[in-house]
Amino acid sequence: MKAAATTGGFAAAVVCTVLAATAAAAAATAGVRTVWHDPLTANAPAGVAAARENRGGEFTAAGWRMVAPKGFLRIDLPEPSPREGELEVTISGLDWAAVGRTVGADRKIHFLNLFSNPRGDHHAEGGGSAEDALWTLRAGTDEAGAPRYGTALKLLWASRGAKRTPGSDYHEQRVPVPAGFVWRANAAHVFRVRWSARERQLLVTVDNHEFARVPWQHDGAALRHVFLGGAADFHALVGPVFSCLTIRGLLEPP
Repeated sequence: MKAAATTGGFAAAVVCTVLAATAAAAAATAGVRTVWHDPLTANAPAGVAAARENRGGEFTAAGWRMVAPKGFLRIDLPEPSPREGELEVTISGLDWAAVGRTVGADRKIHFLNLFSNPRGDHHAEGGGSAEDALWTLRAGTDEAGAPRYGTALKLLWASRGAKRTPGSDYHEQRVPVPAGFVWRANAAHVFRVRWSARERQLLVTVDNHEFARVPWQHDGAALRHVFLGGAADFHALVGPVFSCLTIRGLLEPP
């Protein structure tokens, strides 16, 4: 059984690499470049692995997953992300109804995040500054251990200033599931978050279904620090596997 699992994981990693190369070629033709790619597997190149800080998770041949109720995988990009950019990651095994069994009741889970500040905190009290930019997708549990937002998620974002800093545009918004979309515990869901200073918006999609489109001025610092699974001072998403992380940006005009 171990051999089969390893073979499946290796195949998944190969598929991720092939898809990334194909997407990169197509994106380059469309005026987009790949800023960073990490399969999130145990056998990543040395340069990619060096950018990771793993707290409470494990790398496998299929991807990375949290095994502790608190922690995260932080990836520090070697250069700031572009002001016109997109993060894409695949998450497999999402079962919101089962989250309460792994992290308990009344929890907030920041499972997908991108920050300008390496502390990965939303608040001035936690070390956030008036220059910070950030976005977060939150899930969680209510007091009974059921999904905190039902089938919905919550989006937290600021293009200028952490929460409770002077002049901050920090917001939180419940994000309902769009018509025609269904969460499937046995599926691999592709999350994309696109930020645009030119279009002044932040766009969130899952499997090409639009979940949210909100204002994004991007007057703050450049986004640079990815947090997967969890973030500082919050509980983590235990169990689901993260894979195929890619960050893209528009090519600068000649």
